[in-house]
Amino acid sequence: MKKSLLISLLILVSIASFGQETDTSLVVTKSNLKFGDYIYANLLEFKGWHNERAGNYEKAMEYYKKALAIHPNSDDIPFKMARTQKKIQHDITLDKSSPEIQLLTPKIIGSLTVEADDIGHPHLFISGIVKDLAGVEWININGTNVPEIKPGGYFSVNIPGTASKLIIQAADKKGNIGTHTYDIVQPPKTTIDNIASDKIPLITIDDNPAFHAILIACSDYKGGGWNPLPTTISEAKQLKSVLVKKYGFDSTNIVELYNKDYIKILSTMSSILESLNENDNLVIYFAGHGTYKNKGTELVGYWVPLKATNIDVDYISSKKLDELVAGSKAKHILMLSDACYSAAMRGSEEVRTPSKWEYKLRSRQVLTSGGMEKVPGESVFVKMVLEALQKNEDTLLPVSELYSIIYGGVKKQSNTEPKLNDFGKDGNEGGQFYFIKKN
Repeated sequence: MKKSLLISLLILVSIASFGQETDTSLVVTKSNLKFGDYIYANLLEFKGWHNERAGNYEKAMEYYKKALAIHPNSDDIPFKMARTQKKIQHDITLDKSSPEIQLLTPKIIGSLTVEADDIGHPHLFISGIVKDLAGVEWININGTNVPEIKPGGYFSVNIPGTASKLIIQAADKKGNIGTHTYDIVQPPKTTIDNIASDKIPLITIDDNPAFHAILIACSDYKGGGWNPLPTTISEAKQLKSVLVKKYGFDSTNIVELYNKDYIKILSTMSSILESLNENDNLVIYFAGHGTYKNKGTELVGYWVPLKATNIDVDYISSKKLDELVAGSKAKHILMLSDACYSAAMRGSEEVRTPSKWEYKLRSRQVLTSGGMEKVPGESVFVKMVLEALQKNEDTLLPVSELYSIIYGGVKKQSNTEPKLNDFGKDGNEGGQFYFIKKN
């Protein structure tokens, strides 16, 4: 309650500081305080409006979408989104700038020089992100078009290890073309002697990783055709115990949301995602009922929180989760979804990169309990995840290996197939989440 009061005061003080130019529709009113957590939606809306005034229209849309996800009945937020979208379209019309090209790998060691991974390796892994308001039309590496551009503009290809030049070209949908050219140099021999190309380098103290978790479990369903799930909360508590005792999660960095409604879940998730830093890692676990809906040609998955009655309003969709995660600075986010039809929560197919880069590059991944089938009331998925995490003796356990470990057991015991995919339109750089065992 104190936190909500503080947030509301911050909003009112910030609004007042803008004097007569303030957008008065942002003022907190009783009508949007039916639940205390709507205050947080107002804060997000204010951040969107502030970015809109500053000309940061894409960031403004990001905050408006988050606010609308928490407060879907708002009449004001859609108006602001439409207004901001018009400004974005105006900027696109006038845009004559080339796409922004960000090279992720290989390592840049000078303004025009990159360092190869290994001496004599047949391939050099190239990855990066290209962004443009008008949208990216194509990306070309050393004369060859990149076959697939992932959401958020992420791309990855292998080029011959003998290449001495790296030429990256990208065009937006208005025909503007940008080019980056680098010389490729071989790494010092000492680097090759100390790091094997097929090994993951130990995560050093310089990385300073911090681990957080949001554990969501819904058990006491009443009405709406949803049966109670008596084991979900105890399973979530078992997961917390393993994360703390074996993988060094600080219990103060674990938030437990048991038998909460839509507003409480989304406002808490959004607040935590906003607070994370670039070396933070986050596990989001959901145990409860799930469903899906076809929207045109698109399949949308939903978590069912408590007191949910309208699938388009107070169910938690994969789209809403994407919007909440967008813009988070966290290095790695892993979602564990233990619900019926959980495969519908997925985004694009998983991206894999050479193992030595996997922790260094950002990731957004979802490991789900099943495909497009119902899953049993007693969770085989969480039982197998807990068993794998408890029995693991490796210092570094990538989620792709966790997936391989549980796959056979889940399929044999429940006749459903767990899935591992990337999700979201922002933050995927080809990395993956690692569980790091305590010393």
